[in-house]
Amino acid sequence: MKNQDPNKKTEVQPDPQVPIAQERPSQVEAPEVKAVETVATELPYRILAVDDSSMQRKIMQKIFAADMYDLSVAEGGEDAIKLLSEKNFDVLLLDIEMEGMNGFEVCRYIRDEMTQVILPIIFVSSHVGKDIIQQALSVGGDEFVIKPLDKASVLNRVNAAAIENRLLERLDNTELVLFSVAHMAEAFDESSGDHCDRLFHMCNVFADKLGLSEEDRITLGYASVLHDIGKIAVPNHILAKQTHLNEEEWRMMKRHTVIGAEFAKSIKNCGSVVDIIRYHHEKFDGTGYPDGLKGYAIPYLARVFQIVDIYDSMSNNRIYNDAFPRDRVITVMAKEAQNGLRDSQLMHSFLEIACKNPDLLVRKTMAPEPMSNYKLKAIIDSTMKAGNKELMKS
Repeated sequence: MKNQDPNKKTEVQPDPQVPIAQERPSQVEAPEVKAVETVATELPYRILAVDDSSMQRKIMQKIFAADMYDLSVAEGGEDAIKLLSEKNFDVLLLDIEMEGMNGFEVCRYIRDEMTQVILPIIFVSSHVGKDIIQQALSVGGDEFVIKPLDKASVLNRVNAAAIENRLLERLDNTELVLFSVAHMAEAFDESSGDHCDRLFHMCNVFADKLGLSEEDRITLGYASVLHDIGKIAVPNHILAKQTHLNEEEWRMMKRHTVIGAEFAKSIKNCGSVVDIIRYHHEKFDGTGYPDGLKGYAIPYLARVFQIVDIYDSMSNNRIYNDAFPRDRVITVMAKEAQNGLRDSQLMHSFLEIACKNPDLLVRKTMAPEPMSNYKLKAIIDSTMKAGNKELMKS
C-alpha cells in the first residue's frame, strides 16, 4: 500500500499529455505533522497608483477592482508623498512623466527623505529604453510596466511584489542585512544572473497551481533568496570551477545547505524556510544530501522548492552547464521522477505548467538586475543607522 503524504496540500489529477511515469511506492512511513507557528498575512494588498492622467487612474481602478486589493490613487508626486506619510502600502505604481515632480524625483524622495527603502516601486511608462531603466534603478526603482497596461501582467507583478514586501516587512535589522547579503552574493556570481528572482516568480506560479496559502508563499519567498546563502562559506575556486569537483571539493560544496540553514535560524516566524534551505538537495529515494532523507520525510515545501530550483538551473546558463532546451528539461525532470529521485505527484503538477503554459514560468522584467545596487545599499545603510540608534539608547 502506498504511503500518503501528510503535508500534501492538494490532489493532483493525472494528465496523459504530461510526460511522467507512474509513482514508485515509498518505503518510508509518513512522519508526524508538527504544528508550525505562523504570522497572519491577510488580504487585501494595499496599492498606491500615481498618475496625472485621469484616464490612467480609471484604468488602474478597473485593474484593481477585486476585493483582494485596496487601491488608493494620487494625481501627482506631492499627493503620493502625502498619502505615503499617512498610510502603509504594499506596492507603489508610479508614472514617470508627470507635471511637477516626475516619477524619478518622487522615487528618490521616498528612498532618501522618507527612508522607505523596502516598499516595491514599479514604474509605469509608455517609453522604456536602456537610459530610462538605468536612471530608474539609480534612484531605487524595482520594476517597469509598459503602457498600454496589460491587466494580467500588471496583476502578476503587483501580486509578487506585495508578497515580497510583506516578507521583508517581517524582518528585523539583522535579517534585512542577511537578505541584502544574499542578493549581493548572487550579483557577484555572473553564472546565476537573477536566479533568486526567477525562483521567487516561479514559486508563486507553482503555488497558484498547488493552491498554497500566502504563508507558504512567503516561506518559499524567503527560500528563493536564502537557499544558497551558505555558499558564501564555500571557497571561490570551488564555486567557479567548470569541471567536475573532486571528492574533497564536493564535500565542501555539500556543506552549504547546513551552513545556510544555520544562518537562517536567526529569522523569526519564517515557517519552514530553514528546512527548505537544509533539505532542497535531498532526493526522494534517500540518495541526496546532507542527511539522506527519503520520501515524505523530506518536508513538503522543500520538495516543492527543489523542483522549481532544478527547472531554473537547467533552463539557464550556469557555471557548470549551458541552458538546456525546454523539451530536454522536461524530459530530464520526468525521468528523475520516474527513477524515484523526486516526488512524482509534485513533479507531475509542475510539468503540467511547463508543458501547457511555459510562458507563465518566465519572469518578464525590464530590470537588468534582480535588485538594484541603490536599493541594496539603502537597505543596509538604513538598518545600520537603526542599529546605531538602538545602541545609543542603551
